[in-house]
Amino acid sequence: MMTKRNSFSIFLVILIVFIAIANWFANIFYLYWLIWWFDLVMHFLGGLWVGASGLLIFSSIKKKRGSQAPVDMKLAFTVALACAIVIGGGWEVFEFSLDRLLIAELQSGIADTASDLLMDFIGSIAGAYFFLRTELIVTTPSENRS
Repeated sequence: MMTKRNSFSIFLVILIVFIAIANWFANIFYLYWLIWWFDLVMHFLGGLWVGASGLLIFSSIKKKRGSQAPVDMKLAFTVALACAIVIGGGWEVFEFSLDRLLIAELQSGIADTASDLLMDFIGSIAGAYFFLRTELIVTTPSENRS
């Protein structure tokens, strides 16, 4: 029997495979340099994957610890944004380090970094939204008291 959690997990696997293939093609065919907005789309999709995956892991840990209470909506968005900050920020540090160590040109300055992080955050919010809609665990503290 296919549960909503299983179908969401399959969606996340398909999404990360798509991101990996798109990144591979983008590097081979110079899409990051030829299409100015391609990097933004990739960061949005990456943020979506990171935010949703972080929530799926968070929710699974919570359930394994015996909690049957649904994930609060504010907490869900906080977890998704925290994941985006950690992973997105780490990625930007990685790009910066490669630029300095290998004299690569992965970053175009502060505007590039800021737009990348913004798209990571927006993607993670979308990931949290889809996770909450799919898992049907959207509640607010006032609903928990009923």
